[in-house]
Amino acid sequence: MSQNIKRSVCVSSGMLDELQRFASGRNITVAQAIRYLLERGLSLTMFTEEQETIRRFIREEIQTVMPIVMKQYMDRLIAMQAVASRTSAAALQCNVAVLAENYIDSATPEEILANALRQSCRITKTRPKSDDEYLREAHEWLNSDLDAPNDK
Repeated sequence: MSQNIKRSVCVSSGMLDELQRFASGRNITVAQAIRYLLERGLSLTMFTEEQETIRRFIREEIQTVMPIVMKQYMDRLIAMQAVASRTSAAALQCNVAVLAENYIDSATPEEILANALRQSCRITKTRPKSDDEYLREAHEWLNSDLDAPNDK
């Protein structure tokens, strides 16, 4: 058991009144109230001084753990996006083929898709291309292998 060292403390009469009210509210002596408040004040000061160290530890832990935890979710989202992109491309090819076979006598699938690409440039306000560039891009899209992912 540690031995208490006695020290004299000078306080104003107003502070003594507050200490007495504090002590009586907790059913302790004024000396115990002074010790309690000193210990609490010192621990708060030390906590305040160590806050930056605590923040640094938390920041380091988050930077270490988050990539590990999030990697599996990000990998899954990327794989899902790749599947969705391939599915969307397949649906586009089917739509172009249906239009070419059933509704338009004079247009090829490449011409239909090239026209759709031209319209999408107007909607997305991207730089327009030449008709030959649209046809070339449409031909590449329609002749690509949808089973071979191009997302790696």
